[in-house]
Amino acid sequence: MVLISVIITAHDRKDYLMQAVNSTLNQTLPRSEYEVIVVKNFEDYNKELEEKGVKTIIANNQEQGKDIVQALKIAEGEIISFLDDDDLFLPKKLEKVKKVFENKNIVYYHNAKQDFINNNIPTTIQNEKTEEKIVSTKNLTRQQVQQLIYQGALIYNSCISIRKDKLEKYNRYLDMMPLDIDIFYSTVALLSGLDIAIHKEILTLYRVHNKNVSYTRGLKFEDWLTYRRSRFERKILALNIMLKMIRDNLDLKDSNIKIVYNYLMSLLSENKLIVARLPSPYNKMNDSVKIMDIIRVIKVNFEVKSILSNLSVFAPNSIRIKLIKKWYELEKNTI
Repeated sequence: MVLISVIITAHDRKDYLMQAVNSTLNQTLPRSEYEVIVVKNFEDYNKELEEKGVKTIIANNQEQGKDIVQALKIAEGEIISFLDDDDLFLPKKLEKVKKVFENKNIVYYHNAKQDFINNNIPTTIQNEKTEEKIVSTKNLTRQQVQQLIYQGALIYNSCISIRKDKLEKYNRYLDMMPLDIDIFYSTVALLSGLDIAIHKEILTLYRVHNKNVSYTRGLKFEDWLTYRRSRFERKILALNIMLKMIRDNLDLKDSNIKIVYNYLMSLLSENKLIVARLPSPYNKMNDSVKIMDIIRVIKVNFEVKSILSNLSVFAPNSIRIKLIKKWYELEKNTI
């Protein structure tokens, strides 16, 4: 019986897809207990995937969430594990996922990752002997959510597994998500009233490569500004979708729900401030930024550098140009 459905998404990138697929097929968990679903926007590898017993969906969606919703419709597993096309699972990943979710009160599992560059796949993994940390979402505190943020436990698709029925409950909103679907998954978990399992065991290899930034590296400063503004505006849209999901379905008078809502509001404020810090005429958000946005972000990040960066919203345009050019140059020189 299929217990776990692995969903791999690939949009335009083709170079690493089969490596990702093969990592899911090279598991210690018996093949009869899991399935692999690939959602991609190209025809390449259809025959190879069919021969390997992998389900394939061809989709030309712009929204990342639509790809996942399509995959969920054909997924047979109770548990969904996600993998980006350029990342890899280690062989014991799904065996561990199965073991964790034997606890029926676990809704979400996040494992650790190890970064590698291009095709320099590590041959040895140094894992600590640690137990899972269980966080109950019934009595959440702001400090607990902040700790999860600092641990990176609410992001990275390829490290996340979640119960299918809890995720499908919000398919209508997931379908609209343009990006940042990892935050959507963790938000659903935080709202569930069930437990979250966090483990420091490395079960995912996270690939760092120039195809992640090659598009922006080749852009002139003005074009880069346009691209960055568009991307952060899409992030703002995604956060507003999640906030609406909470308002539509849950009671904000509930202290747990309010904590999750405020966490998303702080992310929204952070992204609004990033857009507002862009120089004119790219800072369309400037007029909509409120003092409360700055306060929300400072509550999460007390670093002096962060505070000064956010206050640059009120700096003259010439200063903002200099500050943003530093970001541009840094990104140009990144792998």
